[in-house]
Amino acid sequence: MDPPQGRHRRRRRQLRARHRRTDSRRPLPYRTLPLATPAQQNLYEEGTPSRVLGWGTTTGRDDDDRVPPLQTALIPNRGDEQCVTAYGSRRYAKRYTTCLGYPAGGVSACHGDSGGPVVVKGRLVAVISGGGSCTDRLYPGVAVKTAAYYALLQSRIAG
Repeated sequence: MDPPQGRHRRRRRQLRARHRRTDSRRPLPYRTLPLATPAQQNLYEEGTPSRVLGWGTTTGRDDDDRVPPLQTALIPNRGDEQCVTAYGSRRYAKRYTTCLGYPAGGVSACHGDSGGPVVVKGRLVAVISGGGSCTDRLYPGVAVKTAAYYALLQSRIAG
């Protein structure tokens, strides 16, 4: 075996050992919210109030660099058609995403809220992904449905 191959094999063994030590599949040390299951599509119906949490801006301006305290808002599900109209079917996939915001605009998930939870009836139904302007009625917030990734998420939570 020549020296470069030996170094590469040794490095692969080290990386595999490190991965085993830091495996992310261990059970979480705290209780989590139950996830929305694929059978609970009613949690995504148009008009359903959704609790959104995040540390994002409250002004809707990109230049707002203040870090506000944790904010929460009760925002209705807009239904898929508004987001398909706003973002197109290539950027908004009904199977994986949900559309949030008031028809008049003004309150929605905003810049800096990405990754934050969307909770309906005590279940984690989605994670904030993005959207247009948080105050613009034509560009509602978009969140990724947890039900679409239920098996994967459950396996990570359960360990």
